Amino acid sequence: MPAAITPTIIDARVLLAAELREPKAVVPGIVHEGLNILAGKPKTGKSWLALDTAVAIASGGRALGRIPVIRGGVLYLALEDTQRRLQERLRAILRDVPCPTGLTLATTWPRVGAGGTEELLRWLDAHTDTRLVIIDTLARIRQQHGRNGNLYEEDYAAVSALKRIADHAGAAFLVITHVRKMTADDPLDSVSGTAGQTGAADATLVLKRERAHRDATLFMTGRDIEEREIGIRWDPATTSWTLRGETEISDERSLILNALKRSRVPMSPKEIATVVAKPYSAVKLLTWRMANEGQLVSTGKGLYTTTDNPSNPRDLGNWDTAIPSDEVSGLAGFLRTQNGVAAVGPR
Repeated sequence: MPAAITPTIIDARVLLAAELREPKAVVPGIVHEGLNILAGKPKTGKSWLALDTAVAIASGGRALGRIPVIRGGVLYLALEDTQRRLQERLRAILRDVPCPTGLTLATTWPRVGAGGTEELLRWLDAHTDTRLVIIDTLARIRQQHGRNGNLYEEDYAAVSALKRIADHAGAAFLVITHVRKMTADDPLDSVSGTAGQTGAADATLVLKRERAHRDATLFMTGRDIEEREIGIRWDPATTSWTLRGETEISDERSLILNALKRSRVPMSPKEIATVVAKPYSAVKLLTWRMANEGQLVSTGKGLYTTTDNPSNPRDLGNWDTAIPSDEVSGLAGFLRTQNGVAAVGPR
Protein backbone atom coordinates (compact mmCIF):
# COMPACT_ATOMS: atom_id res chain seq x y z
CA MET A 1 0.00 0.00 0.00
CA PRO A 2 1.12 3.64 -0.49
CA ALA A 3 2.90 5.18 2.51
CA ALA A 4 0.80 6.79 5.23
CA ILE A 5 -0.12 10.42 4.57
CA THR A 6 2.06 13.01 6.31
CA PRO A 7 1.75 16.81 6.22
CA THR A 8 3.11 18.41 3.03
CA ILE A 9 4.10 22.02 3.72
CA ILE A 10 5.46 24.54 1.21
CA ASP A 11 6.09 28.27 1.29
CA ALA A 12 3.69 30.12 -1.04
CA ARG A 13 6.59 31.93 -2.76
CA VAL A 14 8.34 28.64 -3.44
CA LEU A 15 5.11 27.20 -4.84
CA LEU A 16 4.61 30.16 -7.18
CA ALA A 17 8.16 29.82 -8.52
CA ALA A 18 7.98 26.04 -9.00
CA GLU A 19 7.66 24.42 -12.44
CA LEU A 20 5.03 21.75 -11.83
CA ARG A 21 4.13 18.93 -14.18
CA GLU A 22 0.72 19.11 -15.82
CA PRO A 23 -1.55 16.08 -15.25
CA LYS A 24 -0.85 13.42 -17.86
CA ALA A 25 -3.38 13.62 -20.71
CA VAL A 26 -4.42 10.09 -21.66
CA VAL A 27 -7.17 11.32 -23.99
CA PRO A 28 -6.36 15.05 -24.27
CA GLY A 29 -9.15 17.26 -23.01
CA ILE A 30 -11.26 14.29 -21.88
CA VAL A 31 -9.44 11.71 -19.72
CA HIS A 32 -6.48 12.77 -17.62
CA GLU A 33 -4.28 11.31 -14.90
CA GLY A 34 -6.24 10.64 -11.71
CA LEU A 35 -9.71 9.27 -11.01
CA ASN A 36 -12.30 9.87 -13.73
CA ILE A 37 -15.94 8.78 -13.42
CA LEU A 38 -17.94 7.92 -16.56
CA ALA A 39 -21.69 7.77 -15.89
CA GLY A 40 -24.63 7.04 -18.14
CA LYS A 41 -27.86 5.13 -18.44
CA PRO A 42 -27.71 1.36 -18.99
CA LYS A 43 -27.30 0.29 -22.63
CA THR A 44 -26.19 3.73 -23.84
CA GLY A 45 -22.74 2.58 -24.97
CA LYS A 46 -20.53 3.31 -21.96
CA SER A 47 -18.74 -0.03 -22.16
CA TRP A 48 -18.27 0.26 -25.94
CA LEU A 49 -16.79 3.74 -25.42
CA ALA A 50 -14.45 2.43 -22.72
CA LEU A 51 -13.27 -0.59 -24.74
CA ASP A 52 -12.79 1.52 -27.87
CA THR A 53 -10.68 3.95 -25.83
CA ALA A 54 -8.70 1.05 -24.36
CA VAL A 55 -7.85 -0.25 -27.85
CA ALA A 56 -6.84 3.27 -28.99
CA ILE A 57 -4.47 3.73 -26.03
CA ALA A 58 -2.95 0.24 -26.32
CA SER A 59 -2.30 0.76 -30.05
CA GLY A 60 -1.33 4.44 -29.90
CA GLY A 61 -4.12 5.30 -32.32
CA ARG A 62 -6.94 7.83 -32.13
CA ALA A 63 -9.58 8.00 -29.44
CA LEU A 64 -13.08 8.85 -30.60
CA GLY A 65 -11.78 8.43 -34.13
CA ARG A 66 -9.96 11.77 -34.11
CA ILE A 67 -7.91 12.47 -30.98
CA PRO A 68 -4.27 11.22 -31.21
CA VAL A 69 -3.17 9.41 -28.06
CA ILE A 70 0.16 8.19 -26.73
CA ARG A 71 0.58 4.43 -26.66
CA GLY A 72 0.63 2.72 -23.27
CA GLY A 73 -0.58 -0.25 -21.29
CA VAL A 74 -4.27 -0.65 -20.42
CA LEU A 75 -5.93 -2.78 -17.76
CA TYR A 76 -9.67 -3.24 -18.36
CA LEU A 77 -11.68 -4.73 -15.48
CA ALA A 78 -14.83 -5.80 -17.35
CA LEU A 79 -16.62 -7.00 -14.23
CA GLU A 80 -20.08 -7.23 -15.80
CA ASP A 81 -18.97 -9.15 -18.91
CA THR A 82 -18.10 -12.70 -19.83
CA GLN A 83 -15.03 -13.64 -21.86
CA ARG A 84 -17.29 -14.56 -24.78
CA ARG A 85 -18.92 -11.10 -24.83
CA LEU A 86 -15.54 -9.39 -24.58
CA GLN A 87 -14.24 -11.49 -27.45
CA GLU A 88 -17.19 -10.50 -29.65
CA ARG A 89 -16.77 -6.82 -28.84
CA LEU A 90 -13.03 -6.85 -29.45
CA ARG A 91 -13.51 -8.54 -32.81
CA ALA A 92 -16.14 -5.96 -33.76
CA ILE A 93 -13.88 -3.04 -32.80
CA LEU A 94 -10.67 -4.41 -34.32
CA ARG A 95 -12.22 -5.97 -37.45
CA ASP A 96 -9.15 -6.92 -39.55
CA VAL A 97 -6.59 -5.04 -37.42
CA PRO A 98 -4.33 -7.17 -35.18
CA CYS A 99 -4.98 -6.83 -31.47
CA PRO A 100 -2.43 -4.46 -29.88
CA THR A 101 -0.05 -5.65 -27.20
CA GLY A 102 -0.45 -4.12 -23.76
CA LEU A 103 -4.23 -4.53 -23.49
CA THR A 104 -5.11 -6.80 -20.56
CA LEU A 105 -8.65 -7.79 -19.58
CA ALA A 106 -10.13 -9.19 -16.38
CA THR A 107 -13.69 -10.38 -15.78
CA THR A 108 -13.33 -10.88 -12.02
CA TRP A 109 -11.46 -8.86 -9.40
CA PRO A 110 -11.54 -8.70 -5.59
CA ARG A 111 -13.48 -5.84 -4.06
CA VAL A 112 -11.83 -2.85 -2.43
CA GLY A 113 -11.29 -3.83 1.20
CA ALA A 114 -11.10 -7.51 0.29
CA GLY A 115 -7.77 -7.51 -1.56
CA GLY A 116 -8.83 -5.44 -4.58
CA THR A 117 -6.61 -2.43 -3.87
CA GLU A 118 -3.61 -4.66 -3.15
CA GLU A 119 -4.10 -6.51 -6.45
CA LEU A 120 -4.31 -3.21 -8.34
CA LEU A 121 -1.13 -1.93 -6.71
CA ARG A 122 0.70 -5.16 -7.49
CA TRP A 123 -0.40 -4.99 -11.11
CA LEU A 124 0.59 -1.35 -11.55
CA ASP A 125 3.94 -1.79 -9.83
CA ALA A 126 4.68 -4.69 -12.19
CA HIS A 127 3.40 -2.88 -15.32
CA THR A 128 4.83 0.61 -15.03
CA ASP A 129 3.88 1.52 -18.61
CA THR A 130 0.15 1.41 -17.73
CA ARG A 131 -1.52 4.65 -18.76
CA LEU A 132 -5.16 3.67 -18.26
CA VAL A 133 -7.16 1.46 -15.91
CA ILE A 134 -10.85 0.99 -16.68
CA ILE A 135 -13.20 -0.34 -14.01
CA ASP A 136 -16.58 -1.44 -15.34
CA THR A 137 -18.40 -0.94 -12.99
CA LEU A 138 -17.80 0.82 -9.66
CA ALA A 139 -20.56 -1.21 -8.00
CA ARG A 140 -18.67 -4.42 -8.80
CA ILE A 141 -15.41 -3.41 -7.08
CA ARG A 142 -16.40 -1.14 -4.19
CA GLN A 143 -17.31 -2.37 -0.75
CA GLN A 144 -21.02 -2.85 -0.31
CA HIS A 145 -22.94 -0.31 1.75
CA GLY A 146 -23.18 -1.07 5.45
CA ARG A 147 -26.57 -1.27 7.09
CA ASN A 148 -26.03 1.69 9.42
CA GLY A 149 -23.26 3.51 7.59
CA ASN A 150 -23.15 7.07 6.30
CA LEU A 151 -23.79 6.73 2.54
CA TYR A 152 -21.90 9.91 1.62
CA GLU A 153 -18.83 8.89 3.61
CA GLU A 154 -18.92 5.36 2.19
CA ASP A 155 -19.18 6.65 -1.40
CA TYR A 156 -16.38 9.16 -0.80
CA ALA A 157 -14.16 6.48 0.76
CA ALA A 158 -14.78 4.04 -2.09
CA VAL A 159 -13.73 6.49 -4.81
CA SER A 160 -10.91 7.96 -2.70
CA ALA A 161 -9.37 4.50 -2.28
CA LEU A 162 -9.18 4.09 -6.06
CA LYS A 163 -7.96 7.66 -6.55
CA ARG A 164 -5.03 7.07 -4.17
CA ILE A 165 -3.94 4.12 -6.31
CA ALA A 166 -4.24 6.18 -9.52
CA ASP A 167 -2.17 8.98 -7.99
CA HIS A 168 0.39 6.50 -6.68
CA ALA A 169 0.83 4.99 -10.15
CA GLY A 170 0.56 8.25 -12.12
CA ALA A 171 -2.12 6.63 -14.26
CA ALA A 172 -5.65 7.51 -15.32
CA PHE A 173 -8.54 5.51 -13.87
CA LEU A 174 -11.84 5.52 -15.77
CA VAL A 175 -14.53 4.18 -13.44
CA ILE A 176 -17.91 3.44 -14.99
CA THR A 177 -21.16 3.87 -13.09
CA HIS A 178 -24.82 4.55 -13.79
CA VAL A 179 -27.08 7.59 -13.56
CA ARG A 180 -30.33 7.92 -11.66
CA LYS A 181 -33.63 7.19 -13.36
CA MET A 182 -34.87 10.68 -12.47
CA THR A 183 -33.55 13.56 -14.57
CA ALA A 184 -31.57 16.42 -13.03
CA ASP A 185 -30.72 19.93 -14.20
CA ASP A 186 -27.11 19.51 -13.07
CA PRO A 187 -25.43 16.50 -14.77
CA LEU A 188 -23.47 15.79 -11.59
CA ASP A 189 -26.74 15.32 -9.71
CA SER A 190 -27.72 12.61 -12.18
CA VAL A 191 -24.84 10.31 -11.18
CA SER A 192 -26.09 7.41 -9.09
CA GLY A 193 -25.10 7.30 -5.43
CA THR A 194 -24.33 10.32 -3.29
CA ALA A 195 -22.24 13.40 -4.10
CA GLY A 196 -19.40 11.65 -2.28
CA GLN A 197 -18.51 9.83 -5.51
CA THR A 198 -18.19 12.90 -7.71
CA GLY A 199 -16.68 14.89 -4.84
CA ALA A 200 -13.79 12.47 -4.49
CA ALA A 201 -13.18 12.10 -8.25
CA ASP A 202 -10.81 14.34 -10.21
CA ALA A 203 -13.25 14.51 -13.14
CA THR A 204 -16.76 13.35 -13.98
CA LEU A 205 -18.04 12.52 -17.47
CA VAL A 206 -21.73 11.96 -18.17
CA LEU A 207 -22.80 10.23 -21.39
CA LYS A 208 -26.27 11.33 -22.52
CA ARG A 209 -27.94 9.47 -25.36
CA GLU A 210 -31.60 8.93 -26.20
CA ARG A 211 -32.83 5.49 -27.14
CA ALA A 212 -32.57 4.65 -30.87
CA HIS A 213 -30.47 7.80 -31.47
CA ARG A 214 -26.91 7.66 -32.78
CA ASP A 215 -25.92 11.12 -31.58
CA ALA A 216 -24.99 11.68 -27.95
CA THR A 217 -23.33 14.27 -25.76
CA LEU A 218 -20.49 13.82 -23.32
CA PHE A 219 -20.57 16.32 -20.47
CA MET A 220 -17.36 16.72 -18.50
CA THR A 221 -16.17 18.70 -15.52
CA GLY A 222 -13.32 18.35 -13.07
CA ARG A 223 -10.41 19.81 -11.19
CA ASP A 224 -8.01 19.87 -14.14
CA ILE A 225 -10.40 20.06 -17.10
CA GLU A 226 -12.75 22.81 -18.16
CA GLU A 227 -16.46 22.23 -17.85
CA ARG A 228 -17.88 21.61 -21.30
CA GLU A 229 -19.97 19.31 -23.45
CA ILE A 230 -18.90 17.63 -26.68
CA GLY A 231 -20.92 15.79 -29.29
CA ILE A 232 -20.15 12.18 -30.17
CA ARG A 233 -21.81 9.77 -32.60
CA TRP A 234 -22.33 6.01 -32.46
CA ASP A 235 -21.60 4.15 -35.67
CA PRO A 236 -23.20 0.67 -35.55
CA ALA A 237 -21.30 -0.38 -38.69
CA THR A 238 -17.92 0.06 -36.97
CA THR A 239 -19.25 -0.34 -33.40
CA SER A 240 -17.38 2.78 -32.35
CA TRP A 241 -17.91 6.32 -31.11
CA THR A 242 -16.54 9.29 -33.07
CA LEU A 243 -16.09 12.90 -32.04
CA ARG A 244 -18.50 15.43 -33.56
CA GLY A 245 -17.03 18.47 -31.77
CA GLU A 246 -18.09 21.01 -29.19
CA THR A 247 -21.86 21.24 -28.79
CA GLU A 248 -21.54 24.43 -26.84
CA ILE A 249 -18.12 26.02 -26.76
CA SER A 250 -17.00 27.32 -23.38
CA ASP A 251 -16.65 31.04 -22.73
CA GLU A 252 -12.91 30.66 -22.18
CA ARG A 253 -12.39 28.99 -25.56
CA SER A 254 -14.56 31.59 -27.25
CA LEU A 255 -12.36 34.36 -25.88
CA ILE A 256 -9.17 32.69 -27.10
CA LEU A 257 -10.54 31.82 -30.54
CA ASN A 258 -11.89 35.31 -31.08
CA ALA A 259 -8.66 36.98 -29.95
CA LEU A 260 -6.70 34.90 -32.47
CA LYS A 261 -9.35 35.33 -35.11
CA ARG A 262 -9.08 39.13 -34.87
CA SER A 263 -5.29 39.16 -34.76
CA ARG A 264 -3.21 39.34 -37.94
CA VAL A 265 -0.32 37.50 -36.30
CA PRO A 266 0.00 34.29 -34.28
CA MET A 267 0.05 34.93 -30.55
CA SER A 268 1.66 33.38 -27.49
CA PRO A 269 -0.40 32.30 -24.45
CA LYS A 270 1.00 35.27 -22.50
CA GLU A 271 -0.18 37.67 -25.21
CA ILE A 272 -3.58 36.00 -25.40
CA ALA A 273 -3.91 36.17 -21.61
CA THR A 274 -3.29 39.92 -21.71
CA VAL A 275 -5.87 40.45 -24.46
CA VAL A 276 -8.62 38.36 -22.85
CA ALA A 277 -7.79 39.41 -19.28
CA LYS A 278 -7.42 35.85 -18.00
CA PRO A 279 -4.67 34.25 -15.85
CA TYR A 280 -1.64 33.28 -17.91
CA SER A 281 -1.37 29.79 -16.40
CA ALA A 282 -4.99 29.00 -17.30
CA VAL A 283 -4.61 30.30 -20.87
CA LYS A 284 -1.34 28.41 -21.35
CA LEU A 285 -2.99 25.11 -20.38
CA LEU A 286 -6.13 25.77 -22.43
CA THR A 287 -4.26 26.74 -25.62
CA TRP A 288 -2.24 23.53 -25.33
CA ARG A 289 -5.45 21.49 -25.00
CA MET A 290 -7.12 23.31 -27.88
CA ALA A 291 -4.12 22.62 -30.12
CA ASN A 292 -4.23 18.93 -29.16
CA GLU A 293 -7.93 18.82 -30.06
CA GLY A 294 -7.48 20.56 -33.41
CA GLN A 295 -9.08 23.90 -32.50
CA LEU A 296 -5.77 25.77 -32.70
CA VAL A 297 -2.57 25.35 -34.71
CA SER A 298 0.87 25.73 -33.19
CA THR A 299 3.09 27.75 -35.54
CA GLY A 300 6.24 27.09 -33.51
CA LYS A 301 8.11 29.08 -30.89
CA GLY A 302 5.14 28.93 -28.55
CA LEU A 303 2.76 30.77 -30.90
CA TYR A 304 -0.78 29.77 -31.88
CA THR A 305 -3.26 30.68 -34.56
CA THR A 306 -6.72 29.49 -35.62
CA THR A 307 -7.28 26.50 -37.87
CA ASP A 308 -9.45 25.68 -40.87
CA ASN A 309 -10.52 22.45 -39.15
CA PRO A 310 -14.26 22.00 -40.00
CA SER A 311 -14.99 21.39 -36.32
CA ASN A 312 -13.61 24.80 -35.41
CA PRO A 313 -16.59 27.01 -34.49
CA ARG A 314 -17.02 30.12 -36.60
CA ASP A 315 -19.85 32.02 -34.89
CA LEU A 316 -18.61 32.48 -31.33
CA GLY A 317 -20.79 35.27 -30.02
CA ASN A 318 -20.19 38.99 -29.97
CA TRP A 319 -17.00 39.17 -27.90
CA ASP A 320 -14.99 39.88 -31.06
CA THR A 321 -16.47 43.40 -31.15
CA ALA A 322 -14.96 44.22 -27.76
CA ILE A 323 -11.45 44.90 -29.13
CA PRO A 324 -10.88 45.92 -32.76
CA SER A 325 -8.60 43.63 -34.75
CA ASP A 326 -6.02 46.38 -35.22
CA GLU A 327 -5.71 46.74 -31.46
CA VAL A 328 -5.39 43.00 -30.94
CA SER A 329 -2.64 42.73 -33.55
CA GLY A 330 -0.98 45.85 -32.27
CA LEU A 331 -1.02 44.60 -28.69
CA ALA A 332 0.47 41.25 -29.73
CA GLY A 333 3.23 43.01 -31.63
CA PHE A 334 3.88 45.43 -28.78
CA LEU A 335 4.13 42.63 -26.22
CA ARG A 336 6.45 40.66 -28.47
CA THR A 337 8.68 43.69 -29.00
CA GLN A 338 8.76 44.30 -25.25
CA ASN A 339 9.94 40.73 -24.81
CA GLY A 340 12.69 41.25 -27.37
CA VAL A 341 11.07 39.13 -30.07
CA ALA A 342 10.25 40.49 -33.49
CA ALA A 343 6.60 40.34 -34.47
CA VAL A 344 5.69 37.52 -36.84
CA GLY A 345 3.61 38.25 -39.93
CA PRO A 346 0.60 36.30 -41.07
CA ARG A 347 1.12 32.62 -41.92
